[in-house]
Amino acid sequence: MLYYIARPLGTLALKVFYRKIYFSGAEKVPVGKPMLIASNHPTAFCEPITLACVLQEVEINFITRGDLFAKPFYRKCLEALNMIPIFRFRDGYASLKNNQATMDYVYQALADKKAILIFPEGSTKTQKQLRPSQKGAARMAFGNYALHGDLELHIVPVGLTYTDAHAFRSEILLEVGDPIPLSRYYALYQENQNKAINQLTSDIFTATKPLLVVIEKEEDEPVVEHLLELYRNTFPDKAVFPLFKQNHRRLEAEREIANNFYQKLSDTQRIDLKKDINQYFQSLNDAKVTDFAVAQPYHAHFSKTIALCLGFLPFCIGYALHFPALWYAKKVRDNRVEQLEFKAPVTIGVGVGAVILSYLIFLIILIFVNKPIIWGFGFLIPFLGFYAVLYYDFWKRYQACQNIAAIPPATMSHWQSKRDELLERVRRPAPISVS
Repeated sequence: MLYYIARPLGTLALKVFYRKIYFSGAEKVPVGKPMLIASNHPTAFCEPITLACVLQEVEINFITRGDLFAKPFYRKCLEALNMIPIFRFRDGYASLKNNQATMDYVYQALADKKAILIFPEGSTKTQKQLRPSQKGAARMAFGNYALHGDLELHIVPVGLTYTDAHAFRSEILLEVGDPIPLSRYYALYQENQNKAINQLTSDIFTATKPLLVVIEKEEDEPVVEHLLELYRNTFPDKAVFPLFKQNHRRLEAEREIANNFYQKLSDTQRIDLKKDINQYFQSLNDAKVTDFAVAQPYHAHFSKTIALCLGFLPFCIGYALHFPALWYAKKVRDNRVEQLEFKAPVTIGVGVGAVILSYLIFLIILIFVNKPIIWGFGFLIPFLGFYAVLYYDFWKRYQACQNIAAIPPATMSHWQSKRDELLERVRRPAPISVS
């Protein structure tokens, strides 16, 4: 029951924290059949929330680190959210014996044709890379086969790429890959169980990697991220809605840019590109101008100023009403969360709880005052809050273009030509827009 209450709240939270969630391949999920959903794991909790909200036709059970279940109250809450503990060596040898109960639960859930989400990487790390798959997913799949026989189990690879996983109003690019039927490995499993486990583990990695934007080397992240920024600013998604958008083009384009950086360019060309990219962005930084302003200078138009002025009052109201909750979420994140991978999930979770509490306080005030006009205003509070978020997006883009009017036309023309030339080095001939 708590799962179905939390899922719409999670959907709303994602729509506030992230500007857009692009997804594709959801129709490939074998609804009504047992499945292991195998996903990469760049953050602590955002992947489970996102998948639960995108794959609405499937009730997902989540394999979760066992140390979170230490306290009875937390255990009950997590179990009500379909979370299943898995214990690791770092949790203590005594805890490992609890994994048998976990496996029994998983095998029964699969026999009941349920979905289990597992992270083959084995741990969470924020990066645009895919770490080698551990054998847990394959062992789980074959353990279920050994116990229940052929249940038409599928392993569903999923990739989630974040434009900036922990930045407010960033974006998520999600793709579901082709399901891998376990029956493909039955003959090999009968011949050699270890070979079958190793082969399936390797195939999960191979199937997941093409679903992601992958930056192969950590030292290349700054230059590739700059290239992705050039693309996003060249083809911005101007539509506010829908916030969950079934669209593969953004992911396809960003993935191709990252792949071409390694596949299309030689070592010398990559070095030259890094140098030119750094020089371009340094020149913008010296002039206190952003690449978005160079690509989309119209955002500083007079009509935008009028729109901001007209919308300022409702923004202030919406922001002021939600400020205590936002302030508290940020305070918890900054003061209590040290590991990067937990910052966005904790901000989202604490923010949702704080907003719900503030709405309860508003409700008590409405009941106490009990006037029709106050009730009418009370119903507007959530909409004013979301309006404040959209206004913030609009203002950030407007602000990014403020200094562009002082730039000489010749300099602007040079920058625009330069950015196009830089992006063209890693793009295919036909550009991919997001619309």
